[in-house]
Amino acid sequence: MIGMQALTGALRTNSFFGSGDIDSAGLGGLALVVADGPLQAGPWKAALRSHGFRVRVRYGGHEGLDAFDQETPVLLVLDLWRNGMDALTFLKVVRAVHPDADLRSFVRSTPGGGLGPLLTAAGADVVLDEDPDDRALRGLLAGQGLIGAVRDGTVPPGTCIADRFVVDGLIGRGATAGVYRATDLELGEQVALKLLDCTDSVPGAVNRFRQEMRICRRLQHSHVARTYDYGVWRGQPFFTMELLRGRTLRGFLDERGGRPVPVAVGVPLVVQACRALAAAHDLGVVHRDIKPDNLFVLDGERHLKVMDFGIAKTREPGLVTSTRGLVLGTPGYVAPERITGAAEATTASDIYSLGVVLFELFTGRPPFGGRSVGSLLARVVHQPAPDPTELNPLLPEPLAAVIDRCLQKDPDLRPADARELERLLTAAL
Repeated sequence: MIGMQALTGALRTNSFFGSGDIDSAGLGGLALVVADGPLQAGPWKAALRSHGFRVRVRYGGHEGLDAFDQETPVLLVLDLWRNGMDALTFLKVVRAVHPDADLRSFVRSTPGGGLGPLLTAAGADVVLDEDPDDRALRGLLAGQGLIGAVRDGTVPPGTCIADRFVVDGLIGRGATAGVYRATDLELGEQVALKLLDCTDSVPGAVNRFRQEMRICRRLQHSHVARTYDYGVWRGQPFFTMELLRGRTLRGFLDERGGRPVPVAVGVPLVVQACRALAAAHDLGVVHRDIKPDNLFVLDGERHLKVMDFGIAKTREPGLVTSTRGLVLGTPGYVAPERITGAAEATTASDIYSLGVVLFELFTGRPPFGGRSVGSLLARVVHQPAPDPTELNPLLPEPLAAVIDRCLQKDPDLRPADARELERLLTAAL
């Protein structure tokens, strides 16, 4: 009769447990998977191979320790609870015998859970209550520095940035940066994290990104999104902001499907934007990209915040970013003098952009359109703005007159500043 130990050894040499199923080739570092059996190890092997790892699979703690002694892996994956040595014991032994090993460890917890704190205390970098899908695994690997962050417009959920901020998901992105919902591990709070991802491809992007951070830090105002921390992660600058819950004014308009916003709702929102711009203009800051996408309405209250000072202009020494010959902004919201190059961006340029927002709020569409960007800009420069009352006969004449003043081609004919515009809007109600 063959003994149990010999039977176990014989089983491990057949095709099911054979070396072809245990070790796999790859170009990356070694990932050692120690599991109870093939059902637990198989998905890990396939997933890690797809990310370029060499994968070595061992069943049972003792064989896993033998494999660890032969070659130190860069990643240790443990799903080990039934073969005489559980994952917690295995992790303690590894940390005791190889205290200087430079590796990351993912541990699949027991079905009932509850061992997370003990596993973390024993050195587990990630404790999993369930098997991650491919996207989650990619995020975990990137967060532990085992693979690079994805450069296709998103950083995977689970990525840990600067050892402090764990990415929960993408909020939105622009031409040069993505904004993510993230958890601040130090404070235990959710924040919005803006990460620049075009450091090499867009001239001046890094300088403008830093400038945006410094401007927002100076603008401590109730109607401007608050900014917190700045840092650099793998060569990519980032900063964190308060996480706003609600929707942009663009989303607000989209919900209405082209129907005008009631005056009693829209005017108070734009008045708040005026207050934010007045504070910015007092500091010599011109926003240069006022549009519904950059005006955020908070949930549960009619409170608006101005966002995205990414292309703002400031007169503070050392902060001005040269844009000679370049029109920065969004077509349809850019003032005509900036399109023609007749004048640099001024406070009057922001007033014009806010006038476009007003027109869109109360008519359901912007004042100018076009089949191409060129035809749109030509209309902005050469055509007078339509009478908003022709599109919305219910719009009060005093408010229509304010909108018309904001959209004048001559900057000197517009309201003198954001405070005057606020007064005019309030009086028009």
